[in-house]
Formats: sequence, structure tokens, C-alpha cells
Amino acid sequence: MDYYWYIISDTVFEATNTFDYQISVGSETGNDPDLYVTVYDGRWPTENDWDFSSKMYGADTVRITSDDLFWAQKGYNTSAGVVVMVAVKFSEAGNYTLMLTEASNSFH
Repeated sequence: MDYYWYIISDTVFEATNTFDYQISVGSETGNDPDLYVTVYDGRWPTENDWDFSSKMYGADTVRITSDDLFWAQKGYNTSAGVVVMVAVKFSEAGNYTLMLTEASNSFH
């Protein structure tokens, strides 16, 4: 697995701010990457320990939003920002593209 991290800081300066991000991975070579994501506590995600995942055939995406029930269920407060840890697992070595975008600004 390859590992990456992001910081969501939208709520740091104003706790009432919202966020809506999408993490996406895809490959032009036919490789089938999968996404595993943990948030908030800095754990590296694995196939057995993750908060969000996408294991579809082909490109995968995970959406992380401030209004997701996940935060309340876990008792997490996002006002100090959110650490996002990402693992990309692939069936064979190859190139892929990993992107973090604001979902509300994505083109469909």
C-alpha cells in the first residue's frame, strides 16, 4: 500500500464552517486501486482498520463531509481541523492518480 495524508482545516478559523471533500483514485493502465481512509486520530488505514473505504472495480472515491453522522457517532469534534490518512492498495504495481477535491466544486 502507498500512504498519503491531508489536513482539512476549513473549520479551524470558524467552527461553524462546513466541508465537503472527495478523495478519488484512478489508473489509466487498468490497475484496480482501492482506497482506505482514516480520519481524526492519525491512524494509518489498513484493509482491516479504516473509517471510510471504496473497493469498487476501477476508479474509487470516498466523500468526507462535515454533516456526516460519523462525527457525532464517534464523538469527534472537527473544529480544530481533521487529519485525513489515505492508503491506496493496488492489485499490481502501476501508476495511478490520487486527488483531493472539494466535492461541491467538482464537475459531474
